[in-house]
Amino acid sequence: QFAVEAFDLNAVDFLLKPFDHERFQRAFQRAQERLAQKGQRPDESPVKELLEYIRGGSKPVQRLTVRQGDRFVLIKTSDIDWISSADNYTELHVATATHLLRTSLTALAAQLPKEQFIRVNRSALVNQDRVRQIRPKSHGDAVITLQSGATLVATRTYRRDWEALFKTAR
Repeated sequence: QFAVEAFDLNAVDFLLKPFDHERFQRAFQRAQERLAQKGQRPDESPVKELLEYIRGGSKPVQRLTVRQGDRFVLIKTSDIDWISSADNYTELHVATATHLLRTSLTALAAQLPKEQFIRVNRSALVNQDRVRQIRPKSHGDAVITLQSGATLVATRTYRRDWEALFKTAR
């Protein structure tokens, strides 16, 4: 169903997960050929922007746009307390409001300022500026309390990510 929609939008190719390196290379080659037909070089195109984003070369976003009914609201990333995963969506927790964004937590984390947001467990990111306290628990986990009063469990799997914050909090 998505392939038909993609080709209606003039897609060059369509990849279904899981795909291997060879299949990706064929799709990428087709995209380069299409750009060459239009007189564009791959290093001067949206493909370059996409590659920079994939490599992490793009600038972190400072605002996110979320839909609220019939309107769109801009949210500064600095105003976000924490972000949680909700299937294929993410929930942005801002003060007392929660906003739903259609993207995965991993994809969103790649776009956010890395010095501002830390991964504390498999399904949550925390704005470091919103942390009030960290209480170590057994087995390397910790409980993080935010200024809003929300509490999150920081797991040992992501300890390397949140440990620097713990050390500065001592």
